[in-house]
Amino acid sequence: MTGRINYTPQAQQQLHALDAWITEKASPDVAERFVSAILDYIDGILVFPRAERATTSDRACGRPPSSSAR
Repeated sequence: MTGRINYTPQAQQQLHALDAWITEKASPDVAERFVSAILDYIDGILVFPRAERATTSDRACGRPPSSSAR
C-alpha cells in the first residue's frame, strides 16, 4: 500500500447503516460480504492511486480502464 484511507465519521455511519439495512433485508452474511467488498474496493485505490478513468461502458462491464479511456 502507498497510503492510508481515513474514513470520516459520516462515512463510518453510512457504512454501519448500510450494513444494518442489508442485514434486515437479507442476512448478516450478505451484509458483511457487501460492506467488505466496498472496503476492499476502496483499499484498492491505494494500490493504483493514479489509474486512468474508465469509460461508462468499461465500468458497466467490469473491465479495467485502458490507457486511451478519458
